[in-house]
Amino acid sequence: MKQLRDALRDMLVRLREREAEIRYAASHDEVTKLGNRNALMQSVQALFDHGDACTLIGLRLNELADVNDTLGLEFGDSVLQGIARRLQSELPDAQLIARTGGGEFLALIPARHPDQVDTLARHLLDVIQSPLQINNSPFSIRATMVTMELPNDATSTNELRRRLNLTFERAEDQPEPVTRYRPGQDESHLRELQLTADLHSAIINGGLHMNYQPKLSTRTGELVQVEALVRWIHPELGFVSPEEFIFLAEQSGQIHNLTAHILERVAEDARAWAGQGINAGVAINLSAMDLTWPELTDHLTRAFANWHQGMERITLEVTESALMKDPEEAMATLNRLRALGMTLSVDDFGTGYSSLSQLRKLPVQELKIDKSFVLNLDTEPQDQLIVKSTIDMAHGLGLKVVAEGIENLAAWELLQQWRCDLAQGFYLSRPVAPDQLVETAQTLASRRQNLTQHLLEDHS
Repeated sequence: MKQLRDALRDMLVRLREREAEIRYAASHDEVTKLGNRNALMQSVQALFDHGDACTLIGLRLNELADVNDTLGLEFGDSVLQGIARRLQSELPDAQLIARTGGGEFLALIPARHPDQVDTLARHLLDVIQSPLQINNSPFSIRATMVTMELPNDATSTNELRRRLNLTFERAEDQPEPVTRYRPGQDESHLRELQLTADLHSAIINGGLHMNYQPKLSTRTGELVQVEALVRWIHPELGFVSPEEFIFLAEQSGQIHNLTAHILERVAEDARAWAGQGINAGVAINLSAMDLTWPELTDHLTRAFANWHQGMERITLEVTESALMKDPEEAMATLNRLRALGMTLSVDDFGTGYSSLSQLRKLPVQELKIDKSFVLNLDTEPQDQLIVKSTIDMAHGLGLKVVAEGIENLAAWELLQQWRCDLAQGFYLSRPVAPDQLVETAQTLASRRQNLTQHLLEDHS
């Protein structure tokens, strides 16, 4: 009987020990012995339940994966343990310090004034990034640090997780050593998520529409070309700027689908205009990512297989910055496009970083002067000097010149005097829907005499 009692007692002891181990493992990180994500979220929930306030300091080790890959997991664990000891030493009043995954650490400390939090976080970051002694060798690792005030910046664990990740993402692009959560950032992210998801449907189901802005010959006032401009009226969010959704298309990997869709729409609209007597070329903007897309030439060839004019009347516009991202690949793509017979144009010229030596090597036939130099052309002598010099330089290199942003007659007349080749802007015509282009062309034709009046006077 005694043996049975002893056996039962030992079994109960082992069960309690095992339960304690399970409870410990459920709330602690195995490597650093700090709290884990479960422990942190439980602490935060208790804080929310009691209406208490605290400051959250977040830390991410930027290169831990590289350390594990190159120096081994054991070395990486030593780095984590060293960081954990430093956090415990520097934050003695912390309610909880937790390793919440990978190289991420979160600490809950008593609420403080924002300036005090910033000072503490900067000091803490300096300590974390100072050399650790691992295996008798100094080792440093870079880190990203963020701060939040609870419950001001989040009132639930779901909000906390989402907003904390957003703040870490923003911190990667910030020059400041410590990034504080900014209200409204969450809503912006949710908008991005919705737009990214809905863009796919808009491309497939015709939710996007095209506008076209006429380009006129400064010599004759004739409609020579139209620039294709994609527009999106979201059913819930209303007008979405092209800059916003094209950027999201690039970030989400949808840019090539968007470009292919635009090419097909432009070709279809152009065929319809030809049947109505509109003899205009088209200009299409390409993304920087399109210049590294192997299928681009195939899509262009298919979309414009039945093109009714010379291929040189299809102009592909690429920005200076896009050309500079990967000059070698961009050059290869431009050469392939040039082989198709299409015209290549450097868009927004004057705002990028291309040098004249690089420009001379590019297989382009046209420069498009950025509108920032043209909008106030009639009143800004410096802009006049820049635009006139650019036109002269481009013509000297054998390039045509387009100016965008024509806002008034004075600017138009200056461009005529300097022999700019093409011009576009609100003074000439706003972008119009495809079914309005015929009427717009007729209106422009009736204005041709007024637009070229001073040239006729000078000739006489």
